Amino acid sequence: MGFLILLSLLLTLGVVLGIVFGWLAWFKVQSLEQRVKDLQQQVLKLQSKVLSQAVVPPTTPIAASSPTTVVPAITPEAAVAARKAAEAANAVSDSSRSATFKQVPRPAATPPRPAPTDTLLPKLLSHATENWMVWLGGICVSLAGIFLVRYSIQQGLIAPAVRIALGVVMGLALHVAAEWLRRRRPHAALAALAGGGSLTLFAAILSGLHLYGLLNPTVSFVLLALIALITMWQSLLHGPVLAALGLLGAYLVPAFVGGDGSGANIALTYVLIISGAGLLLLQYVERSWLRYGVLAGAALWWLLTLSNDVVTATRALYLTVFAWLWLAIPTRDWFLQNDARPQEFRWQQLRAAPATNEERANVHGIGLLVLLWFFSLLQEPFASTLYYTYLPFVALLLWVAGKQSVYLALVPVLWLLELVVCLLPVIIKSDYALAAAEFESYYWFAFVSTLLWIVMSLLNMRRGLWPFWLPLTLFAAPAFLVTAYIVSAAPSGVLNWPSLAALLGGIYWAIVATRGKQGYPPLAQAWLYSAAHVAYAIAVAMYFRDASLTLALAVQMISLAWLIRRYELPLLGWLLKIVVACVIGRLTLNPWLATYATDIHWSLWSCGGATVCSWLASRLLTSYPELRSWTLGAMLHLFALTVWSELRWWLYDGNVMAHEFTALEAGLNCGMFGSLALVYYLREKSSERLAWLYRRYSLLLMVLSAGNYLVLLLALLNSSPWLYLHVAPEFLLNSLWLYFGLPVVLAALTARYYLPQWHKPMQAVTAAMAFIFVTLQIRHFWQSSVNLQLQYTDAELYTYSAIWLLLAVAAILGGVWRTS
Repeated sequence: MGFLILLSLLLTLGVVLGIVFGWLAWFKVQSLEQRVKDLQQQVLKLQSKVLSQAVVPPTTPIAASSPTTVVPAITPEAAVAARKAAEAANAVSDSSRSATFKQVPRPAATPPRPAPTDTLLPKLLSHATENWMVWLGGICVSLAGIFLVRYSIQQGLIAPAVRIALGVVMGLALHVAAEWLRRRRPHAALAALAGGGSLTLFAAILSGLHLYGLLNPTVSFVLLALIALITMWQSLLHGPVLAALGLLGAYLVPAFVGGDGSGANIALTYVLIISGAGLLLLQYVERSWLRYGVLAGAALWWLLTLSNDVVTATRALYLTVFAWLWLAIPTRDWFLQNDARPQEFRWQQLRAAPATNEERANVHGIGLLVLLWFFSLLQEPFASTLYYTYLPFVALLLWVAGKQSVYLALVPVLWLLELVVCLLPVIIKSDYALAAAEFESYYWFAFVSTLLWIVMSLLNMRRGLWPFWLPLTLFAAPAFLVTAYIVSAAPSGVLNWPSLAALLGGIYWAIVATRGKQGYPPLAQAWLYSAAHVAYAIAVAMYFRDASLTLALAVQMISLAWLIRRYELPLLGWLLKIVVACVIGRLTLNPWLATYATDIHWSLWSCGGATVCSWLASRLLTSYPELRSWTLGAMLHLFALTVWSELRWWLYDGNVMAHEFTALEAGLNCGMFGSLALVYYLREKSSERLAWLYRRYSLLLMVLSAGNYLVLLLALLNSSPWLYLHVAPEFLLNSLWLYFGLPVVLAALTARYYLPQWHKPMQAVTAAMAFIFVTLQIRHFWQSSVNLQLQYTDAELYTYSAIWLLLAVAAILGGVWRTS
């Protein structure tokens, strides 16, 4: 009962406010009309005054021989005054009339008004300040009509048929009253009255459809379409207020009326009708708020029905139809044949902003629909038949992007999103298990998606812009093939994935090989060869495992280098760099990530084979210095990995990644890393583009070499068995030459050939390392060990004194010889 009292008070307040605002508006109209009459009289007086002064008789006689004549002129002050008065009169007259979408042509003598520079927020504030009574009156009338229907539904005062009939009669009466008043005395408030009538009619029809079943869907859709069209026609007469209150406000009618979830499909169909009517209105005037309002209304109802199982089968159709309405209706391009492609494609066009506001709105709308398409697809059961209902949206976007280049940037996004959906079981849960029927459905969906992307891309290639569409044509099939293989987790007995990938790569290779160099431009040949190599890489990745895969990938270095040299295709250089990076990354990181068999000598034919492949590629690229430098740098890195892996292979009986670290390995690492550091420094001096990379890698190797030497030195000072037990008792034929003798040679070479700022410090370091080596040899000669905890003998101490004295004399003589 309290709710009824509150509702009655609200309705009474709305009626009282409507009456008060109506009287205020009537008085304002009367005053404006009086001002218009006064201004019109002033304009007539000024015009007569201007005409009387138009012809000025000459005051001086004109010579017969003068070639010039006096032209009648209008006084500038009079012309300016007349123009200002006319503009003021027109402004007041326009404010008293209802705002319409049709533009009235100005006289030719009137100068064009400058384009408005105000931002959107000041315009909205100004409009709200001037027309707040109109909006409030329209809202009151609309709520009154809607709550009238709702109140009659809840209270059961009259029969359902009578309730609906009263709602229809009230809506029609409001429209008739608005039209009758407009013809007698136009005013902006009449748009709110007509908008309230449209909302009342919407509420009544929808209530009779899915609350009482008095109307079948066909009749309801026809009536809703007629109401939308009538509202659109009325908005052309009454102005944008009716468009806002009628068309955009119609999106809220189903929420006001209510109903269960079974009518969700009907609500979405109704939303499409309203959206179509709103977009039709854009043919007569461009209003950005109207366009984005339609988009927001459609997206809102998609969100409200996202969790509803009733619309599962129609959700994709709803997005596709709305996308077609969004693109076709404003321009009446029903078959989307509008061609707006540039003459020549540039990759920078993907980042270019749309040229006009209309293009910008279209791109924003389609971009939002792509996201809605993706989230809708995520709601469906994986690999279900409902996946096929989402493919028409893909075809529509590909068709439009082939005609209008502003949508090209959305094509890769859609492709990646579809691949994400296909990989969903792997992304969400690694042990995701599909039944046999689901696997079959998934395979067929991947196959149909591949065909769709290839066919549409080929069709768009025939239209032009092939540099963009050719990669999609070539890489669509491998992408879906890889996703199918990843989801299935193993080669299928029916579908041999490696064979399919190899067959696909052979087809790509045959296409470009049969046409020859004259058949395709260099960029097209590069794409075809790239796709063939990608397919080959996929095939070997599916078939081979562990180290064999690395060697199979490294073979591509030779083939790519040969193609670049044979057909003069430097564009393939980027693919060669990717292959080199993959091989180096795999050989550098995979031993820590994978477990290789110890009974196979993989370090030699995997690391060594990759090194040979990079060396052969560098020999083929002598005419391309940059690419040759890239492959030579890879060769040096791979050679270092080969030496290191072979060293550990022989030390630990094939277990390259054994969790051991001996003194012998530390000595070998010190010599290997130091030598490679010097080699990379020499390579840096002959390189231009990769000098910075060689410098950093050389410094890293030098640090690793010094680190291994310091480990050996600390073990010596601590008399660790880890070191002295691995030194044989034989004099001269022992490992001290490796542990502490070879580092002296490397230090001397570093002081002579490495960075100039290192020369003097490394000379001192070389002398210190040589002193340590000689001292250890004396210790080993007398003790047959380098354990510093053993007792010293007199002979050993005398030997130290003599040898150190000789070293001091040699140092003094060397210094004198160098300085004088």
